[in-house]
Amino acid sequence: MPKIDVKEAFKVATQDGNTVLEIETGLHDVDDRIANIAVGLGVAVLDQALGKANTSADADADADADADADADAEVPEPVKPKSTRGKGAKNASVSNDGAG
Repeated sequence: MPKIDVKEAFKVATQDGNTVLEIETGLHDVDDRIANIAVGLGVAVLDQALGKANTSADADADADADADADADAEVPEPVKPKSTRGKGAKNASVSNDGAG
């Protein structure tokens, strides 16, 4: 759980909007969603003691995940179009039995 330093009190909905929490100023341990909302609104910052360690670790993990995804991505080989010469509707009525 991230720790945020709330500079200005704010309200946030929880439990699918059924409950509204009012977060007062000060240090709070909150879930990721509330931390993202508070930082996004500009009313809080991640606590420097824990926030920097978590942020850099998260950034490293994201970079590793992106590199793994890029390495795992397969590039398909180009497909050469097949020739349709002699197979069109023009030749559909031709038969080999000699009654053409």
